[in-house]
Amino acid sequence: MKSKILLTSFIFVFVLSILILFEFHYSTEKEAIERFQAHQLFTSKQLAKELEVYLRYQSQSAEKLSSLVGKNNALLSSAIQEYFQNITTPNVLSISLLDEKGRVSYSTIKGAVELNFGETQFSKWGRNEPNKGEQFISTEVPEIFSSPNNGQSFRVIIASPMFSGTNKGEARSTLKSKEKLPAAYAGLLIAVIGLGDILTPFLQSYDLHKEKQSVWILDEDGTVLYQPTHPEMVSLNIRRKDKSCSECHNSFDYIETILSKNSGTTNYELKETSQKLSSFSSLRYKNLSWKIVVNVPLDEVSKFADKNLLQTVGLVFVLVFTLIGSAFYVFRSKRAKILLEEEGKRLKEQIALQEKVRETEEHYKSVVDNSPDAILIVCEGKIVFVNPAAIELVGATSPEDLVGKTAIQFVHSDDKQFVSNKLYEALTGGITSDKIEGRFIKMDGSIISVEVVGSQTTFNGKPSFQSIISDITEKKKVDLEREVLYEITEGITTTHNLNELLKLIHHSLGKVIYAENCFIALYDRKTKLFNFPFFIDKFDPQPPPMAMKKSCTSYIFKTGKPLLLTQEKFDQLVEQDLVVLVGTNSPSWIGVPLLTPTETIGVLVLQNYETENIYSESDLQLLSSVGNQIALAIERKSIEEAFKNERLLLRTVINNIPDSIYCKDTESRKTLANLADINNSGAKSEEEILGKTDFDIFPKELAEGFFADDQQVIQTGVPVLDREEYVLNEKGQKEWLLTSKLPLKDEAGKIIGIVGIGRNITNRKRAEEALSNERTLLRTIIDLIPDAIYAKDSKGRKILANPKEVYLCGKENEKELLGKTDSDLHPDDKKKGFLEEDERILHSGDSILNIEGELIDKDGQLHWLLGSKVPLRDASGKIIGVVGVNHDITERKLHEKALAKTNEKLSKTVAEKDKFFSIIAHDLRSPFNGFLQFTELMMDEIESFSTEEIIEFSKNMHQSAANLYKLIENLLEWAQMQRGTICFDPNEISVNDMVSQGISTIQQRAEQKGIAISSDLTESFMVYADEKMVNAVFRNLLSNSVKFSSKEGKIIVKAKKLSNQMLEVSISDTGVGMTEKTLNKLFKMNEKVGSKGTDGEPSTGLGLLLCKEFVEKQGGTIWVESEVGKGSTFYFTLPIIKPETK
Repeated sequence: MKSKILLTSFIFVFVLSILILFEFHYSTEKEAIERFQAHQLFTSKQLAKELEVYLRYQSQSAEKLSSLVGKNNALLSSAIQEYFQNITTPNVLSISLLDEKGRVSYSTIKGAVELNFGETQFSKWGRNEPNKGEQFISTEVPEIFSSPNNGQSFRVIIASPMFSGTNKGEARSTLKSKEKLPAAYAGLLIAVIGLGDILTPFLQSYDLHKEKQSVWILDEDGTVLYQPTHPEMVSLNIRRKDKSCSECHNSFDYIETILSKNSGTTNYELKETSQKLSSFSSLRYKNLSWKIVVNVPLDEVSKFADKNLLQTVGLVFVLVFTLIGSAFYVFRSKRAKILLEEEGKRLKEQIALQEKVRETEEHYKSVVDNSPDAILIVCEGKIVFVNPAAIELVGATSPEDLVGKTAIQFVHSDDKQFVSNKLYEALTGGITSDKIEGRFIKMDGSIISVEVVGSQTTFNGKPSFQSIISDITEKKKVDLEREVLYEITEGITTTHNLNELLKLIHHSLGKVIYAENCFIALYDRKTKLFNFPFFIDKFDPQPPPMAMKKSCTSYIFKTGKPLLLTQEKFDQLVEQDLVVLVGTNSPSWIGVPLLTPTETIGVLVLQNYETENIYSESDLQLLSSVGNQIALAIERKSIEEAFKNERLLLRTVINNIPDSIYCKDTESRKTLANLADINNSGAKSEEEILGKTDFDIFPKELAEGFFADDQQVIQTGVPVLDREEYVLNEKGQKEWLLTSKLPLKDEAGKIIGIVGIGRNITNRKRAEEALSNERTLLRTIIDLIPDAIYAKDSKGRKILANPKEVYLCGKENEKELLGKTDSDLHPDDKKKGFLEEDERILHSGDSILNIEGELIDKDGQLHWLLGSKVPLRDASGKIIGVVGVNHDITERKLHEKALAKTNEKLSKTVAEKDKFFSIIAHDLRSPFNGFLQFTELMMDEIESFSTEEIIEFSKNMHQSAANLYKLIENLLEWAQMQRGTICFDPNEISVNDMVSQGISTIQQRAEQKGIAISSDLTESFMVYADEKMVNAVFRNLLSNSVKFSSKEGKIIVKAKKLSNQMLEVSISDTGVGMTEKTLNKLFKMNEKVGSKGTDGEPSTGLGLLLCKEFVEKQGGTIWVESEVGKGSTFYFTLPIIKPETK
């Protein structure tokens, strides 16, 4: 029974020991994993920060390069080439320029030029208006841009937008302010950066498990961007569980953990691999949102514990089997021996357990001792444990130098409060602290920069605090050097003044290296002397230009190599007679040559007069890099200064040229204007018109013409030369320009605008206009002078002829006449005389004046001419032709003939006047005599007259009065006709109405004599005549027919058309008729034709004269046919339509 109890107890103790052993193993493994993951998380964050710093540096470099586009594209290409050739890192694979459409205009990869990437992600981003002023980083890298690969498996594109018109710092300031860019989008500058060489060296310097450790990079949606151990996973999306991912993953939970948190730790297991530990952190920069994941197999962390576990388990089993054998032996021995064996067994178990604990502690100690980071444990405020890295970190010689001291005493006084607060927060919160950066003071008093991560632990069963400390001094220095290089690069880009740039470089250098004594010596190849544009020194004054033949500065300049000069090295150079001491001796001296791609231009020197060997090789490397930047800057500033001076000279010449000079881009916007063009544009300064088109400056009708010329030159490349055009000045007056426009081409021969030159020819135009006006005035006078004016050359050919001369020569215009001679124009009887006259004038120089002649024009009209000819001389007085004037005296000749006719007419008028007075004296006296006799008889014997007699006397008196009135009326109308005062007002009138009115007027008298009056008009007739005059004609002719017709007589009025123009009217009677002699006297003023009617009615013949005058006034004629005893017929014609005005 006791044996069973003993055996049961043994089994129980054995099982308990195994459980305790495994529990100790797993707690140890867990603690190791936690510590490793804390370190791994630190590595992940540090890697993310390293990537961010590197991307920021490259982005800023790309931004600075892209900002140069507004100044000069050629300068930008040169700057890119220089930058690409002088960068010290191979991670910049290529730099290219894309225009606004995505076409490669420049690239460090020759095969990329002219390729079009307009549909790529970064090109579309660049053209998007809201993205202006930003930068874009893309992992979609066309293969052509990353060639050669250089082993870079992970590449990105940094795309920086370019804007035309931005000058250096303007682009940067615009980017910062987020304001809308002042100029048009001009394309992209893209830099292809390889990150593979950044990741691998970083892990090798930070981790013990670098052979098994790997890095993943995921974007925010789970797409794999970088996976060196499984490159086939790149571009797959783990979150979306792509098919390839599902084939190798058991679970995707860890991905959600990584993507949902900023940083942390997790683990995962693939189907065909062991479990892995992951630590991750976030990288957010510009448009990037990446997860940096650091992975390591779990067995790499726990293998030492597993190995110890196997050894311990093996030892336990050996002990177990030994104990079992001993038990069997004990059972067969005495009871006392059994008890002794049981005691021995317990002792051995205790020893084994202690051994296991010892081995576990040794393994943990091995991990801690081999850690590159300092690890220390603080318990109750004192340091109780330090690893070798911690001893080395603070410059101690043994753990005893640290154990028992407070950790805070090694923290720099300025950082103690901050570090204490952060560690206290972690301690009280029971969490692992964030990375804390601070400064430690080493045992020798030197200061280092460290990064601390703290976490809770136990030591000897007491709550303690474990800190992992990394020395980041070198990293800080590298970061500071990068910052300094960036400041210098930015200064080179943005600082225009060389002195200001050198001050900025000196100030920046002072952040990372002792630079209180600094100078730059530049070599002038013309004078063969060194001058010192920058010189700062505690002891020595700034020297004048000097040769410095054997100075250290001259030695560096000659060798072209950097020199870190110690006192020992200086003494050696002196012994070799290579250098001599110049100025105050300095125990620390460092100098580098200022190298351009083609030559050494000077030397940069730093020195320290107090401390020996203060400079290091790393300082020499930094200073060499800065020296190269300074050399390039000085060379560039020199080129810019020369370019500026040339540009100033050119601009001064352009501005002072009186001709208008301007440039326009392809959209006809002004890009340059000199003073003359500014004045022509009505502006005060060039800034007022730059960027404007002619439509913004000139009236639309002018601007359209200018724009058409511009576009013709741009589209065809053919210049427009010497075109006259005008602009309006501020007074609205025309300013005339003689303009030429030529295509403006870039280096590739592409037309990018036009150059215009306009010479002000206003004075010339005004002189020409004045001369033209004078010529026009003279020609107008010549053409308007009624005289015929002509000029001939020495060959007798017409060289000028006014319209009168053209008409007289039978031509239609002057052109038909020019070049013709008198032989071509005039008949033989005329031309001979003309030619003789011309010959006499050409040979003698005498004039021929006022010669009368006759000439028949082309219409057959005879012209009388009064001609004069004079010699035509040139400016030297030489006779070169003949000028002639023919005054047309035809009118004068006609007036002379008219005067003779007038005299004849005047004689006739006198006769007519005599006739008029005769009628008044004779014909008016008879009616008055009869009227007076009747009135006298009535006055004396009215009382003895009967009523019938009084009525008879009244009738006779009335008839005498009517005859008198008719006579007076005819006399007045005739007198008006003679004086030309009668009103002539022709219109369309009805002949039928005129006949009816005439008949009605004479109807009563005809009825008294028993005469029948009728009208035989077969249709309505209209004539164009004066109504009053036609009425007078009808009245007189009808009255005469009644007067000379007997009782029972007849009068008939007829009308007929003779043509479409004239109507013939006839009035026939059956009266007494007229003899041939009487007919010949009718219608003549000087003939006496008066005779009495059939009832003794008086007649003067004046009525027929009026009829003749009135009919002819209408354009018609009047005549009569008569036979004695049978009657007479009077005919007259009237126009049917309005006659043409002559």
